[in-house]
Amino acid sequence: MISMQRVAGLLTISALLLSGCNSSSNDMNHDMMSPLNVNLTVTPDVPTVNNKIRFEANVMQDGKAVDQAKEVAFEIWKDGSDQHSKTPVKSAGAGIYVLEKTFNEPGTYHVISHVTANSMHAMPSADFQVK
Repeated sequence: MISMQRVAGLLTISALLLSGCNSSSNDMNHDMMSPLNVNLTVTPDVPTVNNKIRFEANVMQDGKAVDQAKEVAFEIWKDGSDQHSKTPVKSAGAGIYVLEKTFNEPGTYHVISHVTANSMHAMPSADFQVK
């Protein structure tokens, strides 16, 4: 026959094991990161030859600005060209990463912002016309 002390001990051990499993599960859910949210903008809306164009990546994660991204770079090329330029940029604060550039030829261009932060990667893109 099993003694009351032994039953109490088994119940205590079972409760500890179950609470340990439960807290580990909660910790794993809590530690999972939200995806990166990157808003890429190109200004002005109608860029012109030999005038500055501003490329801006606003990087957020879980509703907070990301200023310590591992990598943020803008890859830019003219439509039909095999020559791509990829320029790394640093944070300007508040999750904003900026590149200003001028173009000496009109045409259609493409930009991809490569953003790596907190073991996640995002690559939003945009097309723009230089007049």
